Amino acid sequence: NQIRTTEKLVDGINSTMSFVKTQDATLGQATNIVQRMSELAASALDTTKNTSDRIALDQEFQALRNEFSDIQVRRYNGVSLFVRSLSVRVGVEVGASIVLSTVSLSRVTFTAMTLSQLASASAALISLRGKIASLNELRASVGAAMNELQRTVDFTRTHVSGLKEAENSLRNIDLALETGNFTKQQVMLSASQSVLA
Repeated sequence: NQIRTTEKLVDGINSTMSFVKTQDATLGQATNIVQRMSELAASALDTTKNTSDRIALDQEFQALRNEFSDIQVRRYNGVSLFVRSLSVRVGVEVGASIVLSTVSLSRVTFTAMTLSQLASASAALISLRGKIASLNELRASVGAAMNELQRTVDFTRTHVSGLKEAENSLRNIDLALETGNFTKQQVMLSASQSVLA
């Protein structure tokens, strides 16, 4: 029946919502990593730092860069978080779907950045500002998708509730009609028996 089908569609939308929330949380981690890399680059620009200080900063910087690379290949239930767009069925009607844009981390790639020299640390800091801006744009896109999915879930749940109320009303009308018919038959049977007696 239409109610159960629509409830299963809500389950699918909720699964997609979990996927998108995982995307958002992962993008938050990526932003934190790049923000920390930016802090390290700014610290490496301190003219009171010597070469060994910059090398120590660069070690953490490179470890964070590797961690960011690991984020780019994360998966959710076997599906890559950052490679393809998603189409979510939101209704039983033809074409009732939402297409969520691809969230790609390809705009946030790292070249051979290092903090071991002042010039390279300065270049890294400039590059990282752009990467933080790109991550913020991606998070805004994911946030918009979450809002759209939530509105769809809310609407669909309201629709299911209305269908259930309508179904209950019809059942109540059928029950009342059948009870009336049964009572009428009982009265006629009693009347017939009285006449015969």
